[in-house]
Amino acid sequence: MLEVLSNTTTTMAEGEVLELVHILNLEITQEEYLQVIISKTAILFSAACHMGAIFGRADNPRQQALKSYGLNLGIAFQIIDDNLDYTSNVAEFGKPVGNDLKEGKITLPLIIAMKDGTTEDQTELASLIKKPDLTEAEFTRIRNLVNKTDALPKAHQIACSYIEKAKSDLDIFPDSPEKTLFQDMASYVVDRKK
Repeated sequence: MLEVLSNTTTTMAEGEVLELVHILNLEITQEEYLQVIISKTAILFSAACHMGAIFGRADNPRQQALKSYGLNLGIAFQIIDDNLDYTSNVAEFGKPVGNDLKEGKITLPLIIAMKDGTTEDQTELASLIKKPDLTEAEFTRIRNLVNKTDALPKAHQIACSYIEKAKSDLDIFPDSPEKTLFQDMASYVVDRKK
């Protein structure tokens, strides 16, 4: 368990640095974004599930299944969190919306919008994103441009694909109340509003 925890903290530190490298990087790819969220968020979910399996004395195939389950669950969780930054409000979300963008973080909805938007929309997005202090009206405009490209449903669908992978990771386990709970938890991740 100490080895898992040690590797996880190292990877998370690397993820923080990787995220800083991509601050305001409008050319970040979906693959680079995924590497950031795997290193910063999903690895922690993975470690928690893996250590639970170790603590429960599961055999290696079941440890690896839970490790993978946690990783896929964490990826989906972060994608949905990034979507909520564009769709929710402070009361629902529990934290300021648009905060990631204000910190210069280019997340999946914006990556998709920059890829799928018209040339004019891409230019406007780039101009708005680079402003040092976004006003509420400017963030609303960014939100509208992101919505125009269907980036949010596309990102949601990507999150759902990771949830399906997470659920299939559980196939190694026999049906049980615990397995059902893990499946339900995975479903909740993509349905949550905060």
